[in-house]
Amino acid sequence: MFLLSVVRDESEICSVYAAGADDVDIAVKAARKAFKDPSWRDMSTTDRGNMMIKLSDLVQKHAETLATIETWDNGTIDSLPNLASN
Repeated sequence: MFLLSVVRDESEICSVYAAGADDVDIAVKAARKAFKDPSWRDMSTTDRGNMMIKLSDLVQKHAETLATIETWDNGTIDSLPNLASN
């Protein structure tokens, strides 16, 4: 496990699994298999685009939370301009 902590006070944000080379190989194989699966391979470009729009909407919906976590993780100041609204 790998501990992510707030830079300014070293309090724990979360713990994540630390992947090794074998884990990366397994993940790459799974991604390649999923990419070749008919459910993705045969999906229309319109449907793929709609999925990307949904992902974008989710990122925007949770932008404040994501920005807070990133701020804790990398130590940037909390008073940066709200870039999520751009």
